[in-house]
Amino acid sequence: MSFHFRPPLPRRITPQSLWAVLHTKLRGLNPRTVEDRNALFVAVDGVTVGLSSAAGSFLSVFVVRLGADAFWVSLLSSLPALIHLTLTLPLSRLVERRQQIVRLFAWTRLIGRFNFVLISLLPFFLHNEAAARAIVIMWAAEAILTTVQELSFTLVMNRSVSRERRASQMSGRWTAMGVADIISLAIAGQVLERIAFPLNYQLLFFVSFLIGLLGFGAINQVKLREEALAPARPPAAGSAWQRLRSSAAEILERKAFVHFETGRNIYWLGLSMVLPLISIFWVKDLQASDAWVSYFGTTFTAATLFFYGFWVRMKRKRGTRWALLASALGRSLYPLFVSLTQSPLAMLAAACFHGVVFAGVNILFFEASLDTMPRGQETRFLAVRQTVISLTGAIGPPVGALLLPHLGMRGTLATGTAIALVGVAIFVLGGAGREIPPAPTPPSS
Repeated sequence: MSFHFRPPLPRRITPQSLWAVLHTKLRGLNPRTVEDRNALFVAVDGVTVGLSSAAGSFLSVFVVRLGADAFWVSLLSSLPALIHLTLTLPLSRLVERRQQIVRLFAWTRLIGRFNFVLISLLPFFLHNEAAARAIVIMWAAEAILTTVQELSFTLVMNRSVSRERRASQMSGRWTAMGVADIISLAIAGQVLERIAFPLNYQLLFFVSFLIGLLGFGAINQVKLREEALAPARPPAAGSAWQRLRSSAAEILERKAFVHFETGRNIYWLGLSMVLPLISIFWVKDLQASDAWVSYFGTTFTAATLFFYGFWVRMKRKRGTRWALLASALGRSLYPLFVSLTQSPLAMLAAACFHGVVFAGVNILFFEASLDTMPRGQETRFLAVRQTVISLTGAIGPPVGALLLPHLGMRGTLATGTAIALVGVAIFVLGGAGREIPPAPTPPSS
């Protein structure tokens, strides 16, 4: 049983039209099998994530309004990435040894969400730039938990349904998340406009924490497929250096993985340089109000929501490679389009375009990356992938902040697009998204 995306894009986004899309995604999802049940609870969890996502969407705007400069705003992205870089490989061993991956994911996310409570209380004790810097540090500290979350989340999604249903499950989850995200952003924008600063942001973070608690129960209902639980590999013999060399050689032999991740990280370097700066562009260049910022987020999410089904259909009709390259090319152009905007209204069009192509990138990068990993060794390959992505994420934002005084905002955004296009070229030359013969499952003894 699979999800089908049929309703046309409505002319006007209304609660009824959003519900129609969500209902179409989930109709017929009678949890008669383990996979049906898992897909349902994964979608329900997506709703809770979407409803609590407004706090994360407005975090960078909050620290800008508290007085943070471009360097500290860039640290919101680069510090967590640096922590991921340091901890991903060591923590991957913990994740690999855990049999209860679902519980590990649920508990680390729940504990991490408590950071929203601390952020909501912080302005009572610190003010202006001091509060902004403290929030950046607290956000970075949460990355210890999100390192485990990211590894375990991918494993849960990969093992909860078969490969054939994976794209449909993720499309359903992200659709449910998108509906909830639109609702939360629309409400958050109005609340932020009507309540005095900083109490408005404090309330937003605290309510987001309370909503996030609901997801803990939903995700704990997911049961992994027994055939997906490959036996753990025994520890390799030899010294630590020999084990490291053996692991590196094993990964380098998987050429499809190496080519895909090389292109992805150059692509991500270009985007990570400039995406944290876009909130500064909204506030300082476009002079956008909190209401406009919420419209940008709502437009982006609505476009993403309606085009998940489009990219799933394109994947089936044209193949993963075509859909991946088209969406990756489109998203690489987003910073350039932002640099050309002169008004909040034009920014709405750029946000809509970003949502369209982001939907494809979100589904197809997830699919293509997992397809390059041999079954039974996903944790090891995920750890390598996350480590390299974290290195790129740690380097990119400070580089963007350093370029800003020399190139200006619009020049820096255009530079990010140019670097991302190099990554797209590597995807083209490296065969990203092509069918890969499955690697044999490693022996259990």
